[in-house]
Amino acid sequence: MSREFKFRVYSFLDKCFHYFDIYNYPQGLAGGVSEPQQFTGCYDSFSKEIYEGDIIEYKYNDSDFDRTGYVKFMAGIFFVNYLDQTDDELGYVSVGNIKVIGNIFERKQLIEK
Repeated sequence: MSREFKFRVYSFLDKCFHYFDIYNYPQGLAGGVSEPQQFTGCYDSFSKEIYEGDIIEYKYNDSDFDRTGYVKFMAGIFFVNYLDQTDDELGYVSVGNIKVIGNIFERKQLIEK
């Protein structure tokens, strides 16, 4: 089964994301844009697409313990960098327990240490 290759860039002027696939990069964006962020091919518990740069909340099974982190996508696998980890310590989580609560451009305060 193949997955969709979708991307997004954040426009710092428009203050919103522009979504595209590998064939249709958005043209005419002024004011600078972020590096492209790739769709992981996964969805959170509420069927929302998960992109690199998304801020997620992870809930352990049968626990009220929540962790917050942001998504990194490397070599076809997505990882989560939790707030209590360094950039070298990435975690892998079960997709069924994830909720996207923001992204690093619009809600960066959620991951600032």
